[in-house]
Amino acid sequence: MAGKGAMTAGPRLWLWAICLGGALLAGPVAGQDATGPTPGDSSPLIVIPPLDTGPAATAAPVTGAPTIEPSVIERDAQGPAAAPAPPATWSIPLSPVDPTLWTKDGILRLTGTETEVALRLFLPAGVNGDHLVLSYRSSIDLLPDGSRVDVLVNGTAAGSFSPDQFSGFAPKTIDLSAHPLQPGENIVTLQVSQRHRIYCGPSASFAVWTEIDLPHSGVRLAEGSLQPGADSFLAALSAARGPIDVTMAPLAADPNGPATMRALLGVLSTAVGDVPVPMRVASPYSVAGPNPARVRISIRAADHDETTFRVGGDGALVLIVQHRADAVPDLSALAKEIAAEAGARPMTAPELPGAKQLVPGRVTRLSALGFHTVTTRSYYLRRDAAFRLPGDWLDLASQKALLTLNYGFAAGLPKGGLMLVKVNGQTVQLLPLDRGPAGVRPPLKVPFLARLLHPDQNAITFEIIIPGDPPDQPCPIRKDPMVTILDTTTLFVPPTPRMVLPNLATPLSTIGGDAVSFDGQPDGRADPSLPFSALLQPLAQGGAGTAHLHVVDLRDMSRVPLGDEGISTRSLEGLLLPPVAKLPVADAATDTTADDQAPPEQPGWLQGLIDGLPPLNLSARASALWDYVQRLGRRSGDGPLASWLAARNGQAVLLDLDPAHRDDLWLVLAPGADPWTVAQAVQSGRLSSAGPRDQVAVLKADGTWDSWQSGNIWPILVEPLTIQNLRLVLGNLISWAPLILVIAMLGLAWISSLIALFFVLSTRGRHN
Repeated sequence: MAGKGAMTAGPRLWLWAICLGGALLAGPVAGQDATGPTPGDSSPLIVIPPLDTGPAATAAPVTGAPTIEPSVIERDAQGPAAAPAPPATWSIPLSPVDPTLWTKDGILRLTGTETEVALRLFLPAGVNGDHLVLSYRSSIDLLPDGSRVDVLVNGTAAGSFSPDQFSGFAPKTIDLSAHPLQPGENIVTLQVSQRHRIYCGPSASFAVWTEIDLPHSGVRLAEGSLQPGADSFLAALSAARGPIDVTMAPLAADPNGPATMRALLGVLSTAVGDVPVPMRVASPYSVAGPNPARVRISIRAADHDETTFRVGGDGALVLIVQHRADAVPDLSALAKEIAAEAGARPMTAPELPGAKQLVPGRVTRLSALGFHTVTTRSYYLRRDAAFRLPGDWLDLASQKALLTLNYGFAAGLPKGGLMLVKVNGQTVQLLPLDRGPAGVRPPLKVPFLARLLHPDQNAITFEIIIPGDPPDQPCPIRKDPMVTILDTTTLFVPPTPRMVLPNLATPLSTIGGDAVSFDGQPDGRADPSLPFSALLQPLAQGGAGTAHLHVVDLRDMSRVPLGDEGISTRSLEGLLLPPVAKLPVADAATDTTADDQAPPEQPGWLQGLIDGLPPLNLSARASALWDYVQRLGRRSGDGPLASWLAARNGQAVLLDLDPAHRDDLWLVLAPGADPWTVAQAVQSGRLSSAGPRDQVAVLKADGTWDSWQSGNIWPILVEPLTIQNLRLVLGNLISWAPLILVIAMLGLAWISSLIALFFVLSTRGRHN
């Protein structure tokens, strides 16, 4: 029976299979009949009908076999991850003349009752400069009546408006038809006067501000109107507010790529007024973000040297540098082409704060140090007169410096008005502004201790604080300035013997781009020293010195010399790695409570007396005593370095701990630290009295520096010891280590007394 059933079901299954096969073949045949076969194509073609069978769904005609190799460019352009289309307008944005005002997002905030900023705009030839667009917004506390933004173009008043945009950034168009922008460099100055809606005084000055969106401010052009060329590239280059992406082959394929970038740095920096051009290595396969770059550089290996300008797919102006892989390209032709375009109105180098050096022993006007006369109607103002002292200037004793201040104030200022004079952050004079005759006062002599000054970077700060009268009402509109500080103010710093106290600031000020190197293993990594090569230039007079900056990251930290300060690589790892919360871990095998622990066995009185006796090794005891005296005599510094590092966390650390090579500085980057951000912090720190100093400096997360001073260093005299400088040299030494030198002098006095006593006793015995 079973065999018969199986034989009966077999023909039925075969019948169903034949019917199902015919149904499947019917679809392709029908599709093929509908579209028609492609001539010369004998391969079968299967067309899948759309899921929606409604009247609007119609099958696309098939004209041939699909392409075997898909177009990657076409797919990327139509896929969900496609780069955004270029905007309808292309703008030449503004950029601050002062490079320290650069921000990552390009938002420039102008805070206070009165403030001023200079911006740069490079206009290519043939571009209409009759209109300037400012994208801005203001604080809600700002009162439009009485607030004003004046726009000056190349020193000439071009327009003004009242800031009344509070909800978000909005464009404001300034008509420059009377004073249009010129081809080449243009300086746009914004003078902002702001009033608070309700309050008046120093606190209210911090609550009113106006922000300028620099990337969306400037001269707007129609898309495609800026053609590739040296002038267009120079315009985009001068407005770059951050590092310029440089696409290049890996080091294994192009070993001369970093050298080519360094050569480009020199050419491009010279073209934009000796301003360092920031660069960073970018992947050629990176995807454009929501705000695509306007300028880019591409370095390619080829069989010849050539530089060309092109427009990228995202609208960016691209400089393509082709060179032979076995040599650095010759960029002289590029330098001449860019220089010719910038020749009409060449860019001027910015005046860096604190870059001018004061000569000790001479009376120097502040105007010679780059300080300009201050006339302010602001209720709070802080202004620095920055300058440099020679690296071998050192005064640790009690000599006096002298500031002869020329200033004045208006009559009827509110009670409690003050002006503070500070030297490197320490107040040395407090001047009332609410009493005495008004107008320019007679010169006021302000003496202060010269030891408040440092070798290299220093700052005299003038801080003006005027309360509101009344403080709960808007400030009255003043046409005349309330306080004036004249640039005829003079400063005298006493000369000192040429002495050096080892610190980071002196060699760091002489480092240029050629004195920076990456001392780690490349292994395919981007060179993190390139941003430092782009930004750092010698600040001290006399040009570059013998100092060298070695840049490494945490993986190559074993190369860093740590000296004899008692730290290890583990200390630096704890400093640079993110802090990790430590959770208590209980171990059942070792965890015991205080009740379970047996009290330690107390030794007998005789054993305790023996243990309390000093060892008989007199030489060891004498050596320990001498070390103790030395520790007492030397300056304490900031304590043990290991403890100091353990209490901090940073994104980079700068060290100079090798006594035999004080000119070799080592910079260790934390994992994930942006070399461009760190390089900017190093450059800004070199121009500030609060920058990296002493022997170790940590760059904290907020961008400020914290420095550590060793107690194991001594001032070094770098000139011959003479009768003329003996008193000052001894004064510095005694001030640095008073106890040990006093003990030494007392010892010499005792020895002299003993010799004299012996002489008296010996001669007296002979007479008797």
